[in-house]
Amino acid sequence: MTDAELRELIAATSPGPWEQGEGEHAVRVYCDDALGTCVAECDAPMNSMPRAQRVKNMAFIAAAKNELLALLDRLERAEKALERQTDNVAFILNHVALPDHWYDKFKSELEEDRAALTKDTSNGE
Repeated sequence: MTDAELRELIAATSPGPWEQGEGEHAVRVYCDDALGTCVAECDAPMNSMPRAQRVKNMAFIAAAKNELLALLDRLERAEKALERQTDNVAFILNHVALPDHWYDKFKSELEEDRAALTKDTSNGE
């Protein structure tokens, strides 16, 4: 899944922030609409998963809705900063006389960084 697809998925969800219920309702997550609508629950009577695990799952779901956009924004800023720095290194490599072994090392690392910036991780790698 790409960052853009994840952003679209988040945008399509119910309004936030989301909050986990308390007490007997800890296996539910509620959204921030006028009614406090339940957006996720895992308290089906035939659910074989221990209740403590279901409560932890609901905490994760609520946190993911509330924090994923901020993490995506931070990742985007970091990628832009890294791209800017790789451009700076490329400029230096093209304008400064370096011993061949240093030039080869920096050029190799630059190529690795650029490849990492453009790597598609949507296939689970």
